[in-house]
Amino acid sequence: MAPYDPAWERMFLEERDHLRSCLPEGLVRRIEHVGSTAVPGLSAKPVIDILVEVSSLDETKRVIVPILKSRVEERIKPAEAGSTNGQS
Repeated sequence: MAPYDPAWERMFLEERDHLRSCLPEGLVRRIEHVGSTAVPGLSAKPVIDILVEVSSLDETKRVIVPILKSRVEERIKPAEAGSTNGQS
């Protein structure tokens, strides 16, 4: 757990803008900051949770899932893969 950090909102906005730039416009309806880091003043595990609303689950599986998988893989460095650094 970490004390509330106002940077969490900025981090979400940056990631939301990035997602909007690389995901199909007609398929994505909303991108929302959810979870404890979205609540001002609340201590939280410092992980930005994002909910993406889509118009079609079938189209999402076909188009968006491969894009997001590549995004996650580029953010996980080999040294970090499989390591939780003692956190669960």
